[in-house]
Amino acid sequence: MIFTIVKKELRSYFLDPVGYIVMGLFISITGYIFYNLLISFVENTQNIPGMYRSGLDFVNHVTIQLFTNINLFLLIFAPILTMRSFSSEKKNGTLDLYFSSQVSDLEIVLAKYIGALIKGGVLLLITFIFPLILWTLKAPDFTFVFSGYLGLFLNLTAYLSLGLFASVCTSNQVVAAVVSYVGILFFWMISWASQVSSNYLYANIFKYVSIVKHFETIAKGSLTLSSLCYFVSFNILFLVCIKVVLSSRKW
Repeated sequence: MIFTIVKKELRSYFLDPVGYIVMGLFISITGYIFYNLLISFVENTQNIPGMYRSGLDFVNHVTIQLFTNINLFLLIFAPILTMRSFSSEKKNGTLDLYFSSQVSDLEIVLAKYIGALIKGGVLLLITFIFPLILWTLKAPDFTFVFSGYLGLFLNLTAYLSLGLFASVCTSNQVVAAVVSYVGILFFWMISWASQVSSNYLYANIFKYVSIVKHFETIAKGSLTLSSLCYFVSFNILFLVCIKVVLSSRKW
């Protein structure tokens, strides 16, 4: 039954022109950023004396900056991928068909999550052209490309689970997208609190809760158990919350 729901999710997305518009906008924006990063690096390299050019780090100026910018736009596009998942089903009454069938709440949650992951994975997949270009340019230390994509994928899983939770709480797609965006933004902005807090304990708590800090750590090539636990816990928390909301109809 999970496969059937996933198939339905993907069909409704990929047969809708909006899905291709979203993908087109995403690759166009990130492609423009990638182009500008390369041009900026070349210009900076040409404008400094030859003896200092080796100090201009390609990884920091292009590779890591590219993934940082892609992550920023995932923040914007992830809510678009999830806003219809539950809200449109609730509005059209089709969610009740799942409830009246043999499918469990957990299966519904997992199916919706897997469908969202596949849609988000396609967004990341179409950006693989950037590493191919870097490879043809013989970019140094390709390890950061792998760590960058790992960081993006883990962040994407968190964005989508939060977005699905926002979607299950309302029958309005726009409200779901806005709530999802605000929620994701909260986990971004909380990193600022860690920088201004004078309390050591609070500062470290804010830093750990911040999704940005974990992404930066992974993108720079350092995959820690702490970061893995964070993303696993984040996803489990919101998936459980989605199941609780679905189960609340029985109360």
